[in-house]
Amino acid sequence: MRYWPRWTPERDEELKRHKAAGLTSREIAVLLHSTLNAIQRRSQKLRLISPLWKKGFWTPERDEELKRHEAAGLSAAKIAVQLGTTRGAVLGRSNRLRGKVFKSDLERRPRRRSPASEQPSGTPINSPDVQPDLFGDNFACA
Repeated sequence: MRYWPRWTPERDEELKRHKAAGLTSREIAVLLHSTLNAIQRRSQKLRLISPLWKKGFWTPERDEELKRHEAAGLSAAKIAVQLGTTRGAVLGRSNRLRGKVFKSDLERRPRRRSPASEQPSGTPINSPDVQPDLFGDNFACA
């Protein structure tokens, strides 16, 4: 038993028209009497959503457009519709342009262990001086 109508070529065209008009997926779901998830999945299948993983998405021109929309007072969701991306991508890029740096933006460096937690070189793990910690994954000298 189906609760929602099937996707037909006519519904696909209607979805494309609404996306081109700049409506959000939530608004389209109401107009097409469908669920938000169904609209988002169909938009992905029809490639109506811009692939964010595409290299070079944020160009200097797009950055300027983002700054202009922010200065005009538009919300991140509305800017995302204008730029053809997601709200999260807009917020992330906006923060990076402002100079906010997050851990994920930094180069990953190997963590340095404190000297107390390191096993002295030359001490075998099976030695009676070396005991596992409570979780059994790190070894420390007694």
